[in-house]
Amino acid sequence: MIVSAVPTEHVAHAWKAAGPLLDGAVEYAEDRFDSFSLFQKCVNGEYRLWIAFEDDIEEIVAAFTTQIVEYPKRKALAIHWVGGKPGTLHQWYGPVCEVLERVGKELGCDHLEAHGREEWVGQHTRHGWKKKYVTCEKELTDGWR
Repeated sequence: MIVSAVPTEHVAHAWKAAGPLLDGAVEYAEDRFDSFSLFQKCVNGEYRLWIAFEDDIEEIVAAFTTQIVEYPKRKALAIHWVGGKPGTLHQWYGPVCEVLERVGKELGCDHLEAHGREEWVGQHTRHGWKKKYVTCEKELTDGWR
């Protein structure tokens, strides 16, 4: 499995295959994000787009985004959006974690962090992650701005 960061200048080309893989994750964002706003953040360099593909074929099986987050006392490599072809998670999850751990260390990060649905917790903990907290939300508007 090859896991590679997409250079900012190649995001538009890679998005043709990577974007649809991320659409499922974006659906959970409700009205916070849509595919185009995620694309824009990757194009402008705020998020880094990554792809995973089998080395013998050029088909992208997974895509995800990262962002460096600097807290007052720590620096994190955050994984915000993840998506893959159905039935392929077992193929790419381990290699993706290995690459992100290496890259996070190279960038001087103290930890990796991921935000997502509860279903990700089991996958993460099998690879040495710890569940740190839960985010809850209460709507304060009727949806109109």
